[in-house]
Amino acid sequence: VDSTGPVLLDSEFLHRNAENIVVRLRFDEPVTVEARYGVSLLNKSVSSEAFKLEHVMVLAGLVANQQYTIEFRVRDISGNATTTLKNSESSGSQQDESAPTLVGSPEFNQDSATGASVYFLTDEYAASSLSCARVDTGATFTQGIEGLGKSHPISLQDIDPSTNYDCVVRAVDTSNNKLISEPYRLAMGNAPAVVYTVTPS
Repeated sequence: VDSTGPVLLDSEFLHRNAENIVVRLRFDEPVTVEARYGVSLLNKSVSSEAFKLEHVMVLAGLVANQQYTIEFRVRDISGNATTTLKNSESSGSQQDESAPTLVGSPEFNQDSATGASVYFLTDEYAASSLSCARVDTGATFTQGIEGLGKSHPISLQDIDPSTNYDCVVRAVDTSNNKLISEPYRLAMGNAPAVVYTVTPS
């Protein structure tokens, strides 16, 4: 029987501005995390409910140039709990008004007659999705990924072979600034190995 509480192996503050702090936490076993934070009272909270080894969390609703105390309440699959206190993390002074940008062009690869993988990078932590429209009919679909990151791998399944799509990258950062890219052409063949067009359509 597992009676040992989870251990925080590493924590890193990835980004901060006047509105929010982004923190990454890594543990020795899959856990859920609740972060409670505030200036004098721990009166704000955010939760990450999935059992994972690594969590990226956004502590939002901050006031500029304040010192925040942060408490992480962690629970493993067996119900063992631990609490870690982080004292005096400061919010930033600047409002973040710049949208995320793409680093290079997206990479498209056809994995099967009806499947493709897409990979792209953003210059800051963001949630992302890919919206594609058939060139011939205009029929659309959107596929996103869970969580925040700078690295964005997206898997596309059950799409039509021998069909051209125009795909747009969408990303939203922790301050709700939005990126909508120019369209990129995805050219599906009948079989894998022919889909790497990344130039704007």
